[in-house]
Amino acid sequence: MLITFTVENYRSFCDPVTLDMTATRLTSPYPELDTGAVHAITPRLKLLKAAAVFGANASGKSNLIRALSVLKGMVQMSATDMMLGTDLPYEPFRLIAGADRNPSQFEIELAREGVRYRYGFAFDGARIHREWLYRTLKREAALFTRDGDAIQISGAFAEGRTLPKRTRPAALFLSVVAQFNGPIAQEVVGAIADITIVSGLQDAPLFNRVVQTLEDPDLKRRAASLVAAFDTSVRNLRVEAMDPDKAFAGAPDAIKALVRGSGLQRVHSVRTQHALRDSSGAQVGDVEFDLAQQESTGTGLLVSLAPLIVEALEHGRTLAVDEFDGRLHPRLTARIVRMFNSAETNPHGAQLIVATHGVHLLARDTLRRDQVWFVEKDSLERSRLYSLAEFKTRKEDVFERQYLLGRYGAVPIVPNVEDALSVSPAA
Repeated sequence: MLITFTVENYRSFCDPVTLDMTATRLTSPYPELDTGAVHAITPRLKLLKAAAVFGANASGKSNLIRALSVLKGMVQMSATDMMLGTDLPYEPFRLIAGADRNPSQFEIELAREGVRYRYGFAFDGARIHREWLYRTLKREAALFTRDGDAIQISGAFAEGRTLPKRTRPAALFLSVVAQFNGPIAQEVVGAIADITIVSGLQDAPLFNRVVQTLEDPDLKRRAASLVAAFDTSVRNLRVEAMDPDKAFAGAPDAIKALVRGSGLQRVHSVRTQHALRDSSGAQVGDVEFDLAQQESTGTGLLVSLAPLIVEALEHGRTLAVDEFDGRLHPRLTARIVRMFNSAETNPHGAQLIVATHGVHLLARDTLRRDQVWFVEKDSLERSRLYSLAEFKTRKEDVFERQYLLGRYGAVPIVPNVEDALSVSPAA
């Protein structure tokens, strides 16, 4: 499970900010929410199963999810041959002079099989400047620390002892050790790889992921059951693999030539199954629709998210979704959050982290205060991250209303739009 994620000098985040999934001692008016929303790793470490990040447009919500995605990608790919000669994904804060000469820095803290790990690194476009891995058994201890090319390795991390010379300046030492089958490194890399990160508005990555997951018959069955439970009238799902020539038979010749030149062997489509009924309402058969072409974008997103939700809940994984409410009805997004905040549907400690504008999720029976986060930019356009748990609240407060009134910040300041529209055109 994710404990904390910290980002510094990346895109709109200039100073360090931390998303903390540690449960506080705050309680809600709903005991079942307090019970269901928290998963105990140890008697002293209790983690939240969901978090929602709110903020105005361009406040930095998506940058937080993107930073987590960059960390995951670097851990998985930095030591591979595919990254040779490729710049690191360095995007520093650019609105304060000198910030773009400093490294970006990420740190993630995880609980895996009851063991706590803290891993991080600082980098620019050309190299890794610093890197560290700590493990907590009874107390926290360094497994390795890196400063430039100098790597200090503890006796507890003997698996990495011979590998500093095999580590390129732009490669993460953790990734190199995992490539050479170091068990601790593989455990940490595996925990990070188990974090699934998607956007509710980017169709292609989601579609590719749903095709992969729905090839598992058991997962497909459970995902279809979940989609049906959300009142979409979809009864079943099917992945169809087609020959590219057939799939693009009606496309322009230029597109056909591109497809042939790509070496693409198969083209996949996802089909949804609906009931065919007679005039009395009795089912007389089934009808299939192409998910991408014939279903709504909302149904497409729901079908794409369903197997990821099922996987996360079954295996206790973390699912992060940007633009969570972009295409889904508020009742559906609230229901998904409640699934993660339930001891019954989420007994394994799966986590859901969403960036959203859906103020309905601020309802007291949906999220605890320590599960609500805000991102707001200051006068220098630096994003800061803070929690609703930091505010004094009253029992009668309606968080949705208070948020829209600006009590917690992180809302757009809308000036006189009429004045903006009345600007005279240039001569």
